[in-house]
Amino acid sequence: MKRTGAVLLALLLLLLPLQSLALEGYARFGKGSNAIVWPFQYEDSYFDTPGTSYQHALAQASLGMALSAFRKADVPLEESHGDIKTFFEELGFEQPLFSHYHLQPSISTIATAMAHKKLGAYTLLAVAVSGGGYKDEWKSNFSIGDSAHHIGFDSAAQQVLQRVSAYLSQHRLLNHRVKIWVSGYSRAAATSNRLGALLQDERLVRPEDLYVYTFATPNVTKQEDAPSYQSIYNIVGAFDPVPMVPFADWGFTRYGQTFVLPAPQINSDYVKRVAPVALLHLRYTGTPYWSNLSGISAVGKLLSSLSESVRDTQEYTEKLQPLLMDLWAKRNSRLGMLTTFISHFTLKEESLSGVLRNFFSIISNSLGESMLQGEGAFAPQWQEDKSLRDNLAREHFPEGYMAWVSAYSTLEEMRTPTLVYRQLALDGFDKVEVRDEEGNIVASLGFEEGEIVHGPEGSLTFTQVGNELELNLPADQDMRVSLRAMGGVLAFLRVKEGQAGYTRMQVYETGDLTPREGETFQLTLPRLTGQAEAGASVYQLAGTQRGFALTHQPNAQALSAQEMNSTFTSMFTQNLATGIAVMLLVFILLLFTILLSVRGLRRSMYKRRLRKCGTPLARAPLRGNFLNRKQPFKIPVKLFGLLVFGTGLAIAVAAVRVGLSWVREIQFIQQRTMFLFSLMYYVPFLVLLVCCAFPAIYAGGYALLWLSDLYMLRTSRLHARIGFLFSLGLGAVMTLPSYGYFSRILLYAVPLQILFLLLLLSMLRRAIKRNRKLDQAAEKTENSHNNEAENQAIVLDK
Repeated sequence: MKRTGAVLLALLLLLLPLQSLALEGYARFGKGSNAIVWPFQYEDSYFDTPGTSYQHALAQASLGMALSAFRKADVPLEESHGDIKTFFEELGFEQPLFSHYHLQPSISTIATAMAHKKLGAYTLLAVAVSGGGYKDEWKSNFSIGDSAHHIGFDSAAQQVLQRVSAYLSQHRLLNHRVKIWVSGYSRAAATSNRLGALLQDERLVRPEDLYVYTFATPNVTKQEDAPSYQSIYNIVGAFDPVPMVPFADWGFTRYGQTFVLPAPQINSDYVKRVAPVALLHLRYTGTPYWSNLSGISAVGKLLSSLSESVRDTQEYTEKLQPLLMDLWAKRNSRLGMLTTFISHFTLKEESLSGVLRNFFSIISNSLGESMLQGEGAFAPQWQEDKSLRDNLAREHFPEGYMAWVSAYSTLEEMRTPTLVYRQLALDGFDKVEVRDEEGNIVASLGFEEGEIVHGPEGSLTFTQVGNELELNLPADQDMRVSLRAMGGVLAFLRVKEGQAGYTRMQVYETGDLTPREGETFQLTLPRLTGQAEAGASVYQLAGTQRGFALTHQPNAQALSAQEMNSTFTSMFTQNLATGIAVMLLVFILLLFTILLSVRGLRRSMYKRRLRKCGTPLARAPLRGNFLNRKQPFKIPVKLFGLLVFGTGLAIAVAAVRVGLSWVREIQFIQQRTMFLFSLMYYVPFLVLLVCCAFPAIYAGGYALLWLSDLYMLRTSRLHARIGFLFSLGLGAVMTLPSYGYFSRILLYAVPLQILFLLLLLSMLRRAIKRNRKLDQAAEKTENSHNNEAENQAIVLDK
């Protein structure tokens, strides 16, 4: 009876419509101890809904597939598809095909994984494009070209399209109903995005049977109707730099619909939105969720500078693409990258020199900003324990996307409803307060008794960028800014309007103001529902007695004059120039050392030859020769030699004191940026002191040891010349305010050494010339005597 019931139950299940049970899938990515296992829900029934409708649960599963498709970095290439293979097996997909995983990544490779499963009346084909561990495949990202589509992404998508067609043909699925599920991350997202359009253009699948979900997706095409393509969904970070390129200002966009994740710059309720994200990030990665707003701003300004200097794809292809290709080819050699960078910007593309200047200003201001944050003057953004890549590209990390996508169950909860924001930049005000439309303090900053006072916990924070204070403000509600002038200094206020995903901003500013001390002003910032037309916004800095209009600046540059000519930039430039000059001097010293070594070797070989011939070089006795008045210029040479020896010794003592002072200072430096500034400040100066002191000591020493041999004088002169060159360099550095206070000894010793070296060189020249004449006269007399002796011997012989 029981057996009969079991058989009937089995028959009943077979006759019922096929429905899959919910499964828990796992995305695995990362390497070693940092490998992440992220669970997500998966159901075959996701694909019963037409692909033209977004499904957030499917988006989560799609991200799981995209992350699993990353090449594993800690295994041989032949096994690098292990995570996506496990993904397919756990979800019941069959007959997987892994392409290009076993190949060394290059500009022409694109790794993909495909597998299928039968779901009732249709077959589901999963196509996972590898978006991690692609090494030289990155090079194709730079191949933008001047056509309607990004050449690198289009070429990769065409390859994947051919594989899809071949797979369908191989498994005899071309004449059957097939649904295609595609997913990718970063470069793979761009490939998947273009693939989704190609699949529809080639009519390989109907839009309702296509499910394309991409993440951190770069712009792909200039095709005007690209956003109207159905069944393609892109999720990008608001300030992830990768989706910003190629620039929307060049006309690039993506296929399908794009949804943007929240960010503190654009969402007033960001603290509430990010709370569940931070919890999940900590749970799955074991590390806190963080963003570097300063790094985001620096990258944005660099991209904006590039889009200003390179106005379209044609200019990019001619000017910038060769540089990026060459830099990528030399990426394993820092020296090679540096020489390539300099050669392109100085020799090949002088028109890009503005980008180089902007890049230098951004780097120096960021270093200064990091130093101030590390000292507690501003809220920390730069993470000292993280690499530069982590700080600048944090918004692109897959862990962040994973946390955002999994934290919410619906698209409406996850995505941001607004994309616009403002950026305030100001100087000359000692108190700034920003309130929202309900009167709550959003951000504040004040200077009291030399201390910087910030707003309440959780409020937005200012940061120092060059010589100006900067604050990013969401534009999703009305805000009011109150300012109090310092007085006695020039003041200015700048308002920038920007949109997430775009590099360029609309700029409004007051120009230089001369307000009275304590004078107060109000600035109203109305809500923005979208990017306003250029010059359409109206801003008025209203005071109790007078007001100033902020005028639109249509030709404003990415970096303001305050950023380009900031104190940090000047200091960094000065230290860098000093370091380069010292390196050149050290190179000269190295050549000089080689010259002395060769000269000394030749002298040693000459003396050895004389000894073999039985006529060793005679040594003059010390007595009677040290201060022999009969030898011309003996006393002046000894006198100035002693003075030069003394100044060289004094500079050497100062070098030791400076070195000890630096060693004591760095013991208390905990911040990497401060250590870098200290290194750039002290080390070139220390090297210059040493290179200045020892040639002078040697020059003076050889002059003091001169008895009768001109070799000693010539050696002293060589050291005096190189010592004089370094002394001039040290004197030039000592005129800089930042180095002039180091040591009182140096303030006297350096100019005296320059003077004494000049006098010593003059005496050495005269002494060598005079003694050479005396030697020639003595040699002539000796030869005459020898001739007379020979003549007498001939006469006697006769």
